[in-house]
Amino acid sequence: MKKFSAKPAGVINSADLKTAKGQFVYWTIFLILCLICAVCILPAIWTLMTGFKTSQEMYQSTKFFPEHFNLSDSWGSIKSAWKAMDATKASLNTLLVCIGSTLFTLLIDGLGGYVLSRLKPKGTTLVFTLIVWTMMMPGQIRTVPLYMSYMSFPFVAKFPWELNLLNTYWPMIPM
Repeated sequence: MKKFSAKPAGVINSADLKTAKGQFVYWTIFLILCLICAVCILPAIWTLMTGFKTSQEMYQSTKFFPEHFNLSDSWGSIKSAWKAMDATKASLNTLLVCIGSTLFTLLIDGLGGYVLSRLKPKGTTLVFTLIVWTMMMPGQIRTVPLYMSYMSFPFVAKFPWELNLLNTYWPMIPM
């Protein structure tokens, strides 16, 4: 445990690691974390391995690895499923939404954070409290009200032109 000789204080500090009890606690925590990682990763690997199984084998066998590993048949199945789901379009849409959401979040939240921290306008405490309250609210709670707002937006805003935000990317970008 030489690499931990200068470890700052935490749950287990360097003095604790020199004792047998400290090493036992360290390795117990390490094994628990490895177990949690395995529990999180195994479903993804199981799904990947299922992609290389035949239809009969997928529904009848509970084995982890496919019995007959034939890459050409599996690749054909994967390509046909990719085309049937139109996964290219879904992947590009996901990438576009993630990039747009990240850029808008960095720009708007960065400028808002700067204003609240440096300039300190009136009502900063109220705004900060409201921001913390919205952070405590899960995003799933806002899904239906946001959809209803975007659905009725042209009628509420009374613009001279029809502004339909449904079936666009704008509602997906957090502001």
